[in-house]
Amino acid sequence: MYSPADPFAEAMLVVGDTVAWVGSNAAAANHVASADEVVDLDGGLVTPAFVDAHAHTTETGLALTGLDLTGATGVDAVLALVEAAARRGSGPVLGHGWDERGWPERRPPTRVELDRAAGGRPVYLARVDVHSAVVSTALAERHALAELPGWSDDGLVEREAHHAARALTRQGLDAGERRRMHDVALRAAAAAGIGCLHEMSAPHIAPLSDLAELLGLVDDVSAQPDGPALPTVVAYRGALATGPDQVAALVAELEEGELPAPLTQQFTLATVWQDLARLAGEPLPVAVAAVVDAALDATCEPLTPPARPPVHAGHTVGDWLPAD
Repeated sequence: MYSPADPFAEAMLVVGDTVAWVGSNAAAANHVASADEVVDLDGGLVTPAFVDAHAHTTETGLALTGLDLTGATGVDAVLALVEAAARRGSGPVLGHGWDERGWPERRPPTRVELDRAAGGRPVYLARVDVHSAVVSTALAERHALAELPGWSDDGLVEREAHHAARALTRQGLDAGERRRMHDVALRAAAAAGIGCLHEMSAPHIAPLSDLAELLGLVDDVSAQPDGPALPTVVAYRGALATGPDQVAALVAELEEGELPAPLTQQFTLATVWQDLARLAGEPLPVAVAAVVDAALDATCEPLTPPARPPVHAGHTVGDWLPAD
């Protein structure tokens, strides 16, 4: 372990949830008699818990319980996994993580190939970047995906078509299933050494009730003396706001939503920077100004238009998913 107080520390003393002392193994012998428990880490490294600064917990739970395509070596391998999953149960076949760049075909499975492998069942397979996917005909026809921007006739969906396809596969999740997805994802995060994650919620990802249920689960577990040690959750709700009225409506949605009362004050409303820049010079309703101030305080930014909007280079749901 490393501490500025003792860069070569080998042992630590913990009192409750506080690291009370660090030092050498030899010096630690003086604390053994008064300790309730002595744990030998056999030379292991001790570090502070990690923070996942961009997470979608429900999506990660679905990824952990769905088809893992990260190790697929080509189109045939993906189709074999889809076929096996279709035989095991009912409902849509969900998968994630495919990347065609290293495949001999240099392309993902087509809609027709998915139809054949899944026996006509709905299929949604997210690419490794999670901003696009391939879908089957059964799923495409449920929401007329072919009429939306981002649709390709081979079943590849991006932009609006992808958002609609993803939403279709999530609409059937009831509160119990969502809670299970949250629990699976949070336990996996804890096992990977993550002590805090930032949930990035948005209307095109999940309804506000999904965020409320996630925060409710964390609140319930933290109230249990012997409950599992799950990460804390910092909640963000992002939405496009093109004027003060829309910003006020978003704030009202947060204030009137199904959120645990103690947690409503922890919300940060993330609006598009371009709109904040334009709105910063206009009078804002008090409630909106308070939320904007909180957002800016949380990101250590002044209430002035930025020189340029931040660039989002993309991410992968559950970058910390276990390799096996």
